[in-house]
Amino acid sequence: DIPEDLEIHHIVVNDWKRGVDADQNVVLISIPSVLGKELAPTGKHVLHAYTPGTEPYDIWEGLDRRSSEYKKLKAERSE
Repeated sequence: DIPEDLEIHHIVVNDWKRGVDADQNVVLISIPSVLGKELAPTGKHVLHAYTPGTEPYDIWEGLDRRSSEYKKLKAERSE
């Protein structure tokens, strides 16, 4: 069951001591269908989850997005 008082925005922080700008520490969640019921089927919601720009660029630099190395790193970092 989906609670009637569901809020539109949520933040999940794994470890507040590390700070919200720490690598792989924060996920932001937006549920736009809370405000627009027509955005999802009855009884369902649309959920958008994303991480802020804290992923270190240097581990991705120079990787070809079609390479197996890139795909492996992407799978590891998304866990």
